[in-house]
Amino acid sequence: MKQLLTKKINRSIAAVCILGTALSASSSLGGALEKKIVSADAKWLLHLDVDALLKSKVGSYVHESVLEPKMQLQRSMIEGMLGVSLKPELVHSITIYGDNFQNEPQLHAVALIRTEIDIPTIVKKVQEFQNLEAAQSGKEVDAKIKLIQSKPYAMYWMKGDNGEDVYFANPSGNLWNLTLDKSKLESSVAIIQGKALNLESSADLKNLSPDNQSVLFLAMAKGFNESAPLPPQAQILKMAENASMTLGETNDHIQARLTLAARTNEAATQMTQLAQGMIALLTLSQSENPDVMELARNTSVTQKDSKVSLTVKYSIDKALAKIKEEVK
Repeated sequence: MKQLLTKKINRSIAAVCILGTALSASSSLGGALEKKIVSADAKWLLHLDVDALLKSKVGSYVHESVLEPKMQLQRSMIEGMLGVSLKPELVHSITIYGDNFQNEPQLHAVALIRTEIDIPTIVKKVQEFQNLEAAQSGKEVDAKIKLIQSKPYAMYWMKGDNGEDVYFANPSGNLWNLTLDKSKLESSVAIIQGKALNLESSADLKNLSPDNQSVLFLAMAKGFNESAPLPPQAQILKMAENASMTLGETNDHIQARLTLAARTNEAATQMTQLAQGMIALLTLSQSENPDVMELARNTSVTQKDSKVSLTVKYSIDKALAKIKEEVK
């Protein structure tokens, strides 16, 4: 029984280590996007401002009333075993980027992390449980996580759930990065240390930035739509040079905005007309669906020079009501 419990705790701690390194961030900038630590070669970028998410009306409700009651007991048990805090409030932001749109781009993606969680202590605790498991079984246990480099910065290796190699490092202060590609990790460290060009030097994504109220930000450079299998309803994306999307709360609404950049002002006008036509068609085909009709009424299309923005709003009160109904 004790051996079984040890194995379960070992697996739980390893999972927490993955989540802790992948989801924790903290800095003087809070959850804001830091372009200086993102590669100038980035072709796509995803940024989640967890600070803003937890402060938002919908995010705070889901955290406090839906997720926290379910997770609190297990998290408290693991915190007791580790001797470190894993409170969600310690999570501030996640930034993930990649330099290509090939199949399985996650294999070469880099996650950038700033964390107050004591990752080295977590690693040591996982290793202690591995050693305990080996002692109890009388057999050598394959390492699941270990320190592979201490200077000039700490670098760790971890075995993923599917057997993949995962590398994460602490190159500066409380900043961590994580990737499945060791060479990408080393390149990321060079950017963080100011030895390689960052996103502020990028011709592709330099001018794409999240709104002040954004919780989620996605940016994609030229080429994002060349090989993607887009449905007929999304053919407007084929006309874009680059794209960005933001999601957040503004006043009493959840707001999502998709911004597409066309090659010319004339092409942008065509995209605007196409988007307006799609909304009109949706209104006609879904006239008996009140939720769709409300979204259509709260959808606007605007054009500024060669950029087209599609903005959708939805009532926060109605969103919360639907969430409460789902979790009953």
